[in-house]
Amino acid sequence: MPFRPELAYFYRTIKSAVQQSFQDITIERGDDRVLTTPILDKIADFIKQADVVIADCSGRNPNVFYELGMAHALGKPVILLTSDPVEEAPTDIRAFEFVSYAQLAPEQFLNRLNSALQSLFGNPFADLYPDAVALFHKFAAAKHRNITASSLEDFDAAMRATSGRGQAVPTETRARAEYVVRRLLGPDPEIDVLSDLRDWSKAEYP
Repeated sequence: MPFRPELAYFYRTIKSAVQQSFQDITIERGDDRVLTTPILDKIADFIKQADVVIADCSGRNPNVFYELGMAHALGKPVILLTSDPVEEAPTDIRAFEFVSYAQLAPEQFLNRLNSALQSLFGNPFADLYPDAVALFHKFAAAKHRNITASSLEDFDAAMRATSGRGQAVPTETRARAEYVVRRLLGPDPEIDVLSDLRDWSKAEYP
């Protein structure tokens, strides 16, 4: 956003509201830290490190659009805010969804922002978890294993770790079952448990 005094309170309001909803998220603006590097270099570093960029496009500030272009070039997810009529946005970004804080009540605006962040930081594997747990219990019963499935949070972390390395969830039934059950076994399952899992998946899905 532009470094205008009247936007400082707006920024602090957003920061407080988002951090209440997403306690593991850190929000920073280019002037948050006192560093000896030029402000543009600081902002560039922040954008490179960011998981998501929130950009206030109000007033068509050239610096904001320069930084927005940097974020897009780096493939960063971007949430666009504005207090201007959306139809006044430059043509190149008009296709993106804007969250307008001029046309929404404060609570509505924060709810819209929260929803946009939830779509990025929510658990994309939540729908898969119940099916994975059902397969896990089926495997444990078939192999007479007294084992406990990982929590949704740990399952999510395991799925994100492998997807982050470019490993997609298999679509073939046997491979998929073995894949999701493995992610419920924790980070260091015993070798004989993994061997049982392979045997079970082959027998269950010949």
